[in-house]
Amino acid sequence: MDGTNALEVLQMDQFERQTDASSFYCNILSHHLKEHRHIITRPHKHNFFLTVVFTAGEGTHDIDFSQYKVQAGSVFMMAPGQVHCWTLSADAEGYIFFHSQDFFDGYYSGRSVYQFPFFHSTQNTPAIQLQEGDTLQLEERCREMYMEYQQDQDLRYAKLVALTDLVYLDLSRWYKPELDNTKNRGGGYHARIQELWHLVDAHFAEHKSPAYYADRMHITTKHLNRMVKSSLGKTSSDLIMDRVILEAKRQLMNQNISLSQIADILGYVDYAYFSRLFKARTGLTPKTFRSDYAEDKDVWTRGATD
Repeated sequence: MDGTNALEVLQMDQFERQTDASSFYCNILSHHLKEHRHIITRPHKHNFFLTVVFTAGEGTHDIDFSQYKVQAGSVFMMAPGQVHCWTLSADAEGYIFFHSQDFFDGYYSGRSVYQFPFFHSTQNTPAIQLQEGDTLQLEERCREMYMEYQQDQDLRYAKLVALTDLVYLDLSRWYKPELDNTKNRGGGYHARIQELWHLVDAHFAEHKSPAYYADRMHITTKHLNRMVKSSLGKTSSDLIMDRVILEAKRQLMNQNISLSQIADILGYVDYAYFSRLFKARTGLTPKTFRSDYAEDKDVWTRGATD
C-alpha cells in the first residue's frame, strides 16, 4: 500500500533540538504550528509525552476518538501512543512542550512520569480547563521554561526537568477534582482501580479475562467486578474491552495494516469474530470505520466510550 496512508508516529528528532536537551522540546504554540505544519496537520501519534497550554483562540481537539473544546485555559496532556488532531482558530496561542520518558525518569530516581494522573491511564481524561488565575500562573511557568530552553546556561537540563516537574505538580493539583469524583464513587477503591488500569494497558492484547487481572492483583474475580462497578459503573469485562476497542480504532487509522493483521495484533485469530465484536461495541464494522475515517475525521467521536 501507499505509505502516505500510514498513521505517522512523530519522533523527538523530527523537531528542533537544543544540544544537551535533545530529549526535550518547548515552543510558543503559534511558532510551533507554523514551523511544523508539514508534519502535524493530519492525525498522528507521538513517541513522547506532550503538553499543550492554550492562552488564546478556540477550536476542537480530538484525542483518541473523543472531542474536546479548545479555549483560553484549555490544557491537554498526552502520553505516547495517543492519536490526536485539532482544528484551531488563526489566533490560537499558548505553549507546547514535550519530552521522552527518560528525560524525566532518568533524572529522578524512583519516580516516573507515569505517576501523574493524566498520564497514568488512558481511562483518565487528557484535558483540563483552568480558571483565569490558574491559566496565568501556568503561562508564567511555561514562559520561564521556554526562555530556559532557548538559552545555553549551566545546569540547563536540570532546570528544564525541574520546571517540567513543577508544571506537572500544578496540573495534578488542578486535576484533583477529576480524581476526587472517581474516589467518591469508588468507595475507597481508587488506588486499586489505578493498578487495574495499569495492568490492562500492559496486557489487554494477550489477556481479556477478568480472572487474569484478579489473579495478578491477588483478589477474587467477584471482588474485582465489585470494585470496577462501584468505581466506574461498568463491569471489569467492559473496562478491558474498552481498551481493546480503543487500540483497534488506533490501528484502523493505519491504512498499511490489513484488517486481519489488526485482529491478530489484538489477540484474535478469527477476524470474523473480531469484526462482530467491534461492530457490537461501535455500531460499525472495522472496514466501515476505516473507510469513514478516511473520508471524515469526525468519525472519531462516533461510538466513543466515556
